[in-house]
Amino acid sequence: MFSRWSYALAVCVLSQWCMAGTFHIDPRGEALYQQAVPYLQQANSKLEAIPADTPTASTEEKEHAMALAEEAGALLKPAIALLEQAVTFDHPVAQYRLGLIYIMVYPSEVVTEKACPLFEQSLAHGFAPPALEMSSWCIPYTDTPEYQAALQAIETRMPMYEKYFPQPTVKFECRREEALGLAMQWGDSRDYQAEIYRLQGDSNRARRSEYYQKALDINDCYRVKNAWGIANNRLSIMPRRSIFAPLRTSSIPTGAQQNTHHAYPPRNSPVVHHLPDPGNPPPVCGITLSTEPPEHWFFYRNKLTPDSLKLPPRRPTGTMPGHPFPAPRRFRRAFART
Repeated sequence: MFSRWSYALAVCVLSQWCMAGTFHIDPRGEALYQQAVPYLQQANSKLEAIPADTPTASTEEKEHAMALAEEAGALLKPAIALLEQAVTFDHPVAQYRLGLIYIMVYPSEVVTEKACPLFEQSLAHGFAPPALEMSSWCIPYTDTPEYQAALQAIETRMPMYEKYFPQPTVKFECRREEALGLAMQWGDSRDYQAEIYRLQGDSNRARRSEYYQKALDINDCYRVKNAWGIANNRLSIMPRRSIFAPLRTSSIPTGAQQNTHHAYPPRNSPVVHHLPDPGNPPPVCGITLSTEPPEHWFFYRNKLTPDSLKLPPRRPTGTMPGHPFPAPRRFRRAFART
């Protein structure tokens, strides 16, 4: 009898300790975030309706696109105000959505100052989406033990945020397709969990195959397949040439010397993704270096100018001079009006 009561008391104490260590969202912050959601949804609909070929469209179509941009900007203003209030109550989802808006409307130097702290706080509470943006915008933080610990904890905390999905992001690396125009890519919790495994595999060489395999199991992650040469349903077993030195035959194992070709599976046979042994990694790797700022591809993809959905009329550092998309002054009215 005594042992039974002792066990029950121990379970009670442990459960209370676990509950105390669990983050709880403040109801006041939740109410403010929910008020911002309709504005965010309507603004997103306006941005998605802007055609990707607007720069080459007719004058009438361009005017329609500008009107949609103005309407989206007008909707984002109250959303920003509500999200900023929700952030004061440490709401993780509001922190992420506000940081995502900062990416859209501010130049890169402001993004690092305003958005990265929000992403860091949101990720620390176990919310997965900020990890994707931090891998592009907050590079110094991704090299810290805190970032790796936060990635590791996401798997157990994901159920807590299930009701907040789907959530938008600029780009899912596990998807081959890209969003068009000003549209974001939306994903559920499994999409983000696959991205978390991919990020863990990118940074943890010892367990890379384990994490990459988990990403493949969730949504057949294209980035992982491409990294290991199994994109387009084929297995590449030819080592990649390093950009720093010519490929040396002596550095390749004997088996690789005899199989420097692409092995295709037999016709009508299932394709099985076999990842390399983590203890025997490929002898040569390829590295792609870029000096372009992280926001350059986003502006280039959408053919944007600094006036497009920008709060301050400043040219981002990555915008190319003489860009084909004109700089319509009407876009400024979206945020100039009160």
